[in-house]
Amino acid sequence: MSALTTSPALSGASPRGPVRKSASLRRVLLIYTGGTIGMKPTEKGLAPAPGFLTTLVANMPMFHDTEAEHLIPLEFLGGLDRETNLGKAMITPLNEYDERIVFRFLDYDPLLDSSNVGAPEWDIIAKDVFRYYNDYDAFVILHGTDTLSFTASALSFYLENLGKTVVLTGSQIPLCKPRNDGLMNLLGAINIAGHFDIPEVVLYFASKLLRGCRSSKVDANNLAAFDSPNMRPLATVGISYLVNWALVRPSPYEELTLRNFFCDDISILRIFPGPFNTIRESMSGLKGLVLQTFGAGNAPERPDFLQALKEATNRGVVIVNVTQCQKGEVEAHYAVGTALLNAGVTPAGDMTPEAALVKLGWLLGSGVSPEEVRRSFKADLRGEVSTHEETTKSFALENQDFAKAVYTVLTQQNRENALMSGGSNALDKINSALLPTLICQFASSGNLPELNALFTNPRGIISPNVSDYDGRSGLHLAAASNQIPVLEFFLKIGADVNCKDNFGRTPLYDAIEKKHMDTIEMLISNGAEIKLPSAQIAGQVCLAIQQNDICLLQAWIEGRADINAADYDQRTPLHLAAACGNMDAVQLLISAGADRGAKDRFGGTPFDDAIREGFDHISKVLEVPKF
Repeated sequence: MSALTTSPALSGASPRGPVRKSASLRRVLLIYTGGTIGMKPTEKGLAPAPGFLTTLVANMPMFHDTEAEHLIPLEFLGGLDRETNLGKAMITPLNEYDERIVFRFLDYDPLLDSSNVGAPEWDIIAKDVFRYYNDYDAFVILHGTDTLSFTASALSFYLENLGKTVVLTGSQIPLCKPRNDGLMNLLGAINIAGHFDIPEVVLYFASKLLRGCRSSKVDANNLAAFDSPNMRPLATVGISYLVNWALVRPSPYEELTLRNFFCDDISILRIFPGPFNTIRESMSGLKGLVLQTFGAGNAPERPDFLQALKEATNRGVVIVNVTQCQKGEVEAHYAVGTALLNAGVTPAGDMTPEAALVKLGWLLGSGVSPEEVRRSFKADLRGEVSTHEETTKSFALENQDFAKAVYTVLTQQNRENALMSGGSNALDKINSALLPTLICQFASSGNLPELNALFTNPRGIISPNVSDYDGRSGLHLAAASNQIPVLEFFLKIGADVNCKDNFGRTPLYDAIEKKHMDTIEMLISNGAEIKLPSAQIAGQVCLAIQQNDICLLQAWIEGRADINAADYDQRTPLHLAAACGNMDAVQLLISAGADRGAKDRFGGTPFDDAIREGFDHISKVLEVPKF
């Protein structure tokens, strides 16, 4: 079953993945930072010039349809007086989707040579995306090619919870030249930004769309300058658009956050066959180092070299291990690779050197401890590294990657049909069998982006109360796993806070059983109830007392269990606490309003139980005042 979809003009499929609520006119901001694509001839040779690219593009009919200028929204024509570096609004001709794109340029002044682009410039670009985020549907960033992959990686980390497409592109030959690659790169970038919902920082070059933090410049002389060695392209463009939706990251549930910090006290060192006499000097003053090693992460097993690394990691330097090979990943299959692990070196998996360097500097700049940097570095934060789970769990729905893959395939097959339609065909039956389990899995793991994509799809008709084979809904699983943001999501879309599973248990019961106090409080504030017979509640509360689980007893009290509910002998939890000599439970129950004068079917009170068992210190607390 292929994960590729084709151009809707040719196949009838939607170009945007999850269907978007928007008008046919998409608004795209083109940020021209500098680079070859916008250069013009001068007496000293080719050089970038502010405003030149805007003028050039405005006079090219494939970019700007002068006869359609009246369709540009009036509010989009403003802003020139306030922002002199914002160019005139332009509108594209109708494309194969019968849609147009309205765009304008934001020119940097001065324009930047990509060799001079670093963390300060990444900060400027990220802030501009953040600044105009609510004014535009997508962004195209024009940039020199030499450091394009570094900038793409940096923006991937700087723009957290990115929900719109940010495409970086450039060219090897200026757009002003009769023969150039800038024309197709720019057209492709604008069309992808304007017609596809790919909520990532991506790089478009030579008809391939790559994940930004997976890209590398691999050729200085040919037009196909970029590749993604360890990951297939997100899309390829030929006669039609082929988008691999299975690889596209889901839209985030949270709002965009700008996390624009970076530590410059880092370096990259490519090892070679040698004694490394200067290794200690190379790491002096560093907080982080990217070590490019042989093959699958191997290095010479020299005691002085390994000792130098160990000394550095012990004093807090974070050293990460990236392979020198263009393709492949760092693994500790060999003894020499294991020796680096023992020296405190963190494997980078299949990250590119660009992504590893930027991610390391970004994490160090966040101010967390070296231990937290090492832990976060190994995690997949923006799709920059492949993660591996135990082979035995590879095809289990508990495996996040497998669950996402199943979900992606199902949503692709359902793109033209309503989800969970209840029909009789095979696909409907697969939906009915798998989607509830996937929803519960996403709920228990806190995977809001996937849940948001499922339940906000306008073609879907999935009930927020859909349940698995045990009758457990996403709300049950979120409550049991203390996933408060997921609980808020389900309640927002109308889930029944008191839905019962096949055993009669509500989400509140699950939260109580797991002792999640914050979840209990939230559910109660939204009208949640335990919904069990009083005798059954009394039995559960008494079991907590018998096991001396004060936290569980507190959870039942916070969940508004009737602590005066009695069992078949009319004995209350306070009776049991007194008979067990459990002072903590007695005091907690009394503070919660337990009736000290409650009588069992033999006429005995909790006070009588304490006296009978010889717990005088408890009987004093339980003695009912006489008036």
